[in-house]
Amino acid sequence: MEQKVKDMLEKAVTSAEIIADKTGKAAVKAADKMRDHTSGVVERTKLGLRLVDVQSSIELLYKEVGRMVYDAHNGIEIDREELEARLCLIDEKGELLQQLRAQVAESKEGSLCPVCGETCSKEDAFCKKCGAPLNPVLEEAE
Repeated sequence: MEQKVKDMLEKAVTSAEIIADKTGKAAVKAADKMRDHTSGVVERTKLGLRLVDVQSSIELLYKEVGRMVYDAHNGIEIDREELEARLCLIDEKGELLQQLRAQVAESKEGSLCPVCGETCSKEDAFCKKCGAPLNPVLEEAE
């Protein structure tokens, strides 16, 4: 009987060691996954902040251009080179905005609507914002 108890205890210890090993490996995998997820969230947050910053600067430029156009409407002389420079800045920042939106879509493993620029998931066939087809094959089939 004493041998049976020893055998049973050995099996219990072996089982506990196996469980501890598997639990440790699972914990390492979970930590790695969490680290990857967290770094992805941080990157998307940084991109989101840059997006907001660029959008804000575009809105400010729109406001300045609007003021200049209104001044011209009221007969106030404006510096046309300055107006053109602001319009070019809007174009440049608009391109940057599109690039940032594409990066956000990639980081979310999604796609960017070719019509409105909304970020959609890869599973979406149509844009959730404007309804445009996201898959070129769908456009050809219509």
